[in-house]
Amino acid sequence: MKLWRDKAKQSSPAQLTHNIVPLDIQQVPT
Repeated sequence: MKLWRDKAKQSSPAQLTHNIVPLDIQQVPT
């Protein structure tokens, strides 16, 4: 699973944004 995640992140730039999106939203209300 760790390898798959690492590969998906490197081959899936959109996933990185998806991870940043929720982080940014959580910081807004905070």
